[in-house]
Amino acid sequence: EYKDLEYLVNNRKQQEGYNLDYKKSIGNPDKAKNVLAKDISSFANSGGGFLIIGIDDNLEILGVDRIVNNKSIDEWINQVVSSNIEPNVFYLDPKLVEIPKSEKVIVVIEIPESTKKPHIVKELYNYFIRINDSSKKANHSQVRDMFEFSRNRTNEFNEFLKQRNLENIESSDFGQNQ
Repeated sequence: EYKDLEYLVNNRKQQEGYNLDYKKSIGNPDKAKNVLAKDISSFANSGGGFLIIGIDDNLEILGVDRIVNNKSIDEWINQVVSSNIEPNVFYLDPKLVEIPKSEKVIVVIEIPESTKKPHIVKELYNYFIRINDSSKKANHSQVRDMFEFSRNRTNEFNEFLKQRNLENIESSDFGQNQ
């Protein structure tokens, strides 16, 4: 809600960090798509976080227009993310927060840490991670570590299924465990 964002910036004076990034505006939509893809993929490739659009670096609530390229801003964001990041990033639908007495909104996007990382920004041919309060290109060892993280998560999940007889739905032992 608006009061939560107001508290975040006016009372707590919460600065950008590893799990939080503010964007003043969308700006030029053609240029913004790569910035947006870079920021969202960096959160997914790291520990997750929140991208808030409509608040500037001085913690001033400005808001953004509801329409970008003749689409609602949330629809535009979803299209940009799905067509510019590979593999697809899971994130919660952008939340549009109404600004009292204004036509503008604040966009809040929550991006959890991905279990399918690393995610590449296709047009930039790079992987990105969060370092402190910014999105940076990942180096070779960081990309390798992300692949290893995903492989380990998949192995852990498969072991979980195996221990509970949940691997093969056709098995007579399916779902039966001690």
